[in-house]
Amino acid sequence: MVNGFAFDEVVRELYFDDNLEAAWEQGLERGLSRLDMRFYRLLEAEYLTRQRAQIMELRAGLTFEYNPHEHGLHLHHHSELIRNECEAVAARFGWDFREEARITVLIAEVDAPWHYHRAGYCIDKYPFEKICIPASSLHHEGELRHLIRHEFMHAITMNLCNGHEPVWLTEGLSVFVEGTGPTGYWRRFRDGGAEWRDPMYLSGGIKANRWGNSVEAIREGYEQASIVVAHLHSLGGDAKLAELMNRIGDEGVRSNFFRSLLGRTRTDEALRAVFGLSESQAFAKARDWLANVKL
Repeated sequence: MVNGFAFDEVVRELYFDDNLEAAWEQGLERGLSRLDMRFYRLLEAEYLTRQRAQIMELRAGLTFEYNPHEHGLHLHHHSELIRNECEAVAARFGWDFREEARITVLIAEVDAPWHYHRAGYCIDKYPFEKICIPASSLHHEGELRHLIRHEFMHAITMNLCNGHEPVWLTEGLSVFVEGTGPTGYWRRFRDGGAEWRDPMYLSGGIKANRWGNSVEAIREGYEQASIVVAHLHSLGGDAKLAELMNRIGDEGVRSNFFRSLLGRTRTDEALRAVFGLSESQAFAKARDWLANVKL
């Protein structure tokens, strides 16, 4: 997410080390360009939160960063909810918390239009996968549960795929595990009211629209991705999706040699191995499957 920003390499490294105080000081000293502004607003939100935060361990491999005076925070209830949701998603896909994750509730005052990712995000930092969620989510338990599932699934996907996951898969998995099921967007895709895009176009569209103002286009992209993932799930459940992620992340010399020899992407090769479908076939089959889904 952050890689698209243009900013000073020193500040970048400090940010990815989660050394927010030093990153903020260096950023102020070095000055801002117009292209840096979105990143520094992101850094500012995390930095201001850190000034008031306490950190507690929820379990091995999972910590919780929060402002103890945040309005609406009920520490015992919310910490248990977060731990339970993360453990439930981890259990579905065989994740063992071997890479630490941190859930950070950003303070309420940074939930503002200038914070570009105010709805929540997951960053692959060096000490841990950092998941930041808005303080407003504390007031809506259903929304909080969906948000934790969505963002924690990103952390799992990044690690099982070793950073090789395509955008459509990581977003599709995260929307799928929210557990909200079919939405009105599914009907629009089925009835032709929304454009069904191929894998490259879908991933590129999701990435490009993040930097624009088209919330509708982003949502459509996420929903189509979730339809493809839901179809794959119908073929083999959580176990096959976990196998797919592990296959994409496989760094074995033999498998990667033959994949390269055949001119296939990691995702295409993994889909063929696990589901017997190429990437383009998986999308076509998902569209056919959608026609028979009860909405």
